[in-house]
Amino acid sequence: MSDADQIAVVAAAISFGGALASILAIYVPWRNTHDSEVFKEAIQALERGYRSLTQDGAVTSPPAPDRLNWLTAARHIEAYKALRSKAISTPLSRERRALA
Repeated sequence: MSDADQIAVVAAAISFGGALASILAIYVPWRNTHDSEVFKEAIQALERGYRSLTQDGAVTSPPAPDRLNWLTAARHIEAYKALRSKAISTPLSRERRALA
């Protein structure tokens, strides 16, 4: 293998490493942001379910026997379960999911 061939191989390896670093620099922050957004949506679904059974957070014990309110709360809880079951891959998100 000549010197020119060795230089070409090294240059190709360096450019491949640079491309890989660029891809990771874009993907890792995106994944963290995506997981954070899924977590926020799950929390909002639970809050909406709670608000549907109360009068916008004003605790009434027991909740009003309004079928529409109970169905709305159930729909929000199911939305929460669907969001929670999504694959969340970052350690921080897994820790948050365990607490929820």
